[in-house]
Amino acid sequence: MGQFEVTQADWLAVMGEKPYVRDRSNPYYLLPGMTERITHPDHPATVSWQDAMKFIEKLNQREGTTGYRLLTEAEWEYAARAGSTTRYFFGDDASALDNYAWYGENFVSGGTHPVGMKKPNPWGLYDIYGNAWEWVSDYYSTRYYLKAQNTIRKARWWYRTCRAWRQLA
Repeated sequence: MGQFEVTQADWLAVMGEKPYVRDRSNPYYLLPGMTERITHPDHPATVSWQDAMKFIEKLNQREGTTGYRLLTEAEWEYAARAGSTTRYFFGDDASALDNYAWYGENFVSGGTHPVGMKKPNPWGLYDIYGNAWEWVSDYYSTRYYLKAQNTIRKARWWYRTCRAWRQLA
């Protein structure tokens, strides 16, 4: 699993274009003032699930492999928890959340933040809580939500990004 969310610089290096020029790109990029807040090379590349899949495909082509893919929801949850059994991967004390997540008042200005600015989980994965939702590869369906949707993980902001994972042989 990638240590960081895919950044706009990562996207540009693999795709040869900025992530917010795509038709299915995040519509918030075009809101007044938003461009200055979220179009930075070190911020998450926020894209549609389809475009995340295209990124993975092109990354595999570039690297000459088929090993990169999005995690399943279960794999993402396992990696995010990093073996913990507490409420958060860092324990049960919500007052420590500010060390690990962008949320509430630290989102006042709106938009995403540079990746890797908060502390990582015990397995060295950054931005598990906050910053941008992350796409995963599988679907879910519940009795309360009958239409199957691509699953997104974590709770904060409106943007969706991806975190590539390479399966080792």
